[in-house]
Amino acid sequence: MHKPIAKLLCGLLPMLLASSLSATTVYQWKDEQGNIHFGSVPPAGASSQSMRLKTSSGVQSDRPGTDAAPPELVDEPSQAEIDRQVRQQAIAAENERRTTCTQLRTNLATMKNHSRLRVEIDGKAVIMSPQERQKRIQETEQQIREHCD
Repeated sequence: MHKPIAKLLCGLLPMLLASSLSATTVYQWKDEQGNIHFGSVPPAGASSQSMRLKTSSGVQSDRPGTDAAPPELVDEPSQAEIDRQVRQQAIAAENERRTTCTQLRTNLATMKNHSRLRVEIDGKAVIMSPQERQKRIQETEQQIREHCD
């Protein structure tokens, strides 16, 4: 009758040891400026809070009734990451502006160098009147002044 219990204990013991080995303690504390820090060693001379982290099932806290990671452990983008994203957006916007300006200048050159221009109106190709052509030239020049110079 003791053999089934011994087998059960022999089977559970490795699992219990493995789960305790996969857990680690992390300490959280605030410095004098109010910044939150995390580390594997508690700070000397400052109060800290210990938390148990399990690598396989996420964060566990020593605080009762908490299953999820505290808000301090959520990955927030660093300032360097935010700066990189803003630089990428600025580069993309500048590339788009340059592409638009190139298209505007190409359109302007076409309108200035060709007196008979065709435009599509209601699905039909129509030759642009000289007045309409001059109006579009002026509008395009204005857009170039506003966006490209």
